Amino acid sequence: MNQALKKTLRARLKEHSKQISASEKKQQSDLIARQLQSLLANATGTWGGFIPLAEEPDVFPLPGDLPIQWAYPRMDGQTLKFYASAERETGPYNVQEPRAEDFKSRDDIQGFIVPGLGYDRQGHRLGRGAGFYDRYLQGYSGPAIGVCFDFQLVPSSDWAEVHDFQVHKVVTPSQVIACKEHSWK
Repeated sequence: MNQALKKTLRARLKEHSKQISASEKKQQSDLIARQLQSLLANATGTWGGFIPLAEEPDVFPLPGDLPIQWAYPRMDGQTLKFYASAERETGPYNVQEPRAEDFKSRDDIQGFIVPGLGYDRQGHRLGRGAGFYDRYLQGYSGPAIGVCFDFQLVPSSDWAEVHDFQVHKVVTPSQVIACKEHSWK
């Protein structure tokens, strides 16, 4: 039941994303980036970011002078590895990835900004279905912030499964939703 519901939700959210102009996506992405900049004002160290796909907000680099080093995901078989390289190259599935330089283990990363096709208000993440982020972040105890456009907020979590990663906050252009308790601001 959940897989069929997830498949339907993914298709609907991808289709909705195609209806939004590039300028509207840019404007909405900038609003999310400003929300993130405020939320991360006191953050330091290395954080995991992402290189956006078509349906995802393009929030990097964040505005302002945050003392954060960003690491980005690279597919390695069935898992992700994060690298702080600013150089990009095309990886599997024709996805932009960082060069495999300056590897950062999960323990080196203070927090993650996590993309998704959708989120609910409890922080359940609807990904693309391959489970890369679910596997990588399983058992991670640091802060995780989901980002999505307002239309990607899904009203219920009937689709969520035990293995689906849950973020602490979801940031949209219009709001920051506290989903799950964490000891940071």
